[in-house]
Amino acid sequence: MSICPSSNLDPWADDQLVDPYEGYKELRALGPVVYLERHDVYAVVSHEAARQVLQNWEIFSSASGVGENGWARERRSCAVGPRRARRCLCGIL
Repeated sequence: MSICPSSNLDPWADDQLVDPYEGYKELRALGPVVYLERHDVYAVVSHEAARQVLQNWEIFSSASGVGENGWARERRSCAVGPRRARRCLCGIL
């Protein structure tokens, strides 16, 4: 079993929201999935890992909405049901 790399980076900090690209680069350098310590969540940061997650709806469900319901509530634009979320995200990828 592999151990997921972790980061203390806060992708929702004001400086990251203004210029997120160095933070994205830092996360991608750690691996395809990174544990964000500050928020106690996992971030899927590679295209291939995101594709695999989106194609495996039985394990990775968005039935409760997308995003984290606590700290990200003010930051996210919307929460949608699982079918619409998958359709929207798969269209982007």
